[in-house]
Amino acid sequence: METLPVELLHRIFDYLDTETIVFSVRSVSRLFRSVVISYERVVLNLKHVSQPHFHLLCRSIKPQNIISLTLSNDVDASNKIDSFLSYACHLQHYTRLRSLTLECINEKQLNYLLEHLNLTSLTSFSMMTTNSDEQRNRTTKKHLTSIIARLNICRLQFCREKYITPRIEWPTISMIQYLTIESCIEMDDLCKILQCSPYLHTIILKDGFRKPSENSVATFDHRHTFEQLQSLTIEELNVTIDQLELFILSTPAIIHLKLIGSEQNYMSYYAQIWEQFIEINLLQLKKFEFYFNHKFNIKTLEELESINLSFQTPFWIKLKHWFVICEYKVNDSSCFHTYTVPICTTRFTYESGFKQLPSSASTLVTKNKYIQSLKLTLDAFIVDDIEEKVGNI
Repeated sequence: METLPVELLHRIFDYLDTETIVFSVRSVSRLFRSVVISYERVVLNLKHVSQPHFHLLCRSIKPQNIISLTLSNDVDASNKIDSFLSYACHLQHYTRLRSLTLECINEKQLNYLLEHLNLTSLTSFSMMTTNSDEQRNRTTKKHLTSIIARLNICRLQFCREKYITPRIEWPTISMIQYLTIESCIEMDDLCKILQCSPYLHTIILKDGFRKPSENSVATFDHRHTFEQLQSLTIEELNVTIDQLELFILSTPAIIHLKLIGSEQNYMSYYAQIWEQFIEINLLQLKKFEFYFNHKFNIKTLEELESINLSFQTPFWIKLKHWFVICEYKVNDSSCFHTYTVPICTTRFTYESGFKQLPSSASTLVTKNKYIQSLKLTLDAFIVDDIEEKVGNI
């Protein structure tokens, strides 16, 4: 073991969590202690670390060796970020910090960190603030504007929409490549961000677009196109199909499109309309994913079967290899789902009483990489059957 190059041991460390490296590997021998101390690619996630380990980690790791830092004020440990700030004299030594994630942070803590932390090498920034502090809004916007303007920043994730609109003075040319927004944003504001971001190739909208008010007037010329955008994800869709198509028309070079919505007028079951729109406007689209919950006035099973068959054409199956499932509620055919497989939503609810219509996707065996939350809704008959079987074990 002593003959192994330090570089090889450091490469092994890349696959271990920081607590294992510091509390297990480091204590093996003097050699390993030396190797751990010299390790310069530390990924420090303090979100779920216990209080005793929290302080030991902060004291044991050289700030200049940390490349990724995650801080969070969890419900059960609301003072974690304040505890981290007690080591404020070290903040300027984070010279290799490339990724910074701040969750459940208040604006006082946020502004202190952004003012004192060494962000010279930062390429990725993510934040989720708690309740807004009006007294500190101006300072917060100033710091965030500075981060967005950095030439080496390429990945941003924001929870509060008010911080990412042009009101915080986006630079004329931003180097951002990957943007995630976890609250609704106005379509015009997103277009303005795209105008300022010639390298922005991926956008994920977790809460869709903000519905325009009846008196609002669009200020952006939607004839402008954004050739740089290659991947677009919109969840919680809440605009009309016409508004959605208007925005997608401005992204002709898109390769990946994912749409998730419920009980809206997207008419996703109009497969022929999607087919025509894609063939005319999205010539480079290779991956199309969607998941829609519907509640429409469909009275007969024949209507549902017609919708289902429209997704079984050569365009969907042979040309694009996009496989779609349509399922309906047995006692209410106006309630149905249409979705591509593998299922693309992160939150999936399995409801009893639904039946799948015949589809080329029904026999596919796929691995799901998206679902993070699974909810089961069972009817009384199934629950009674489960209780009976469990009672007989």
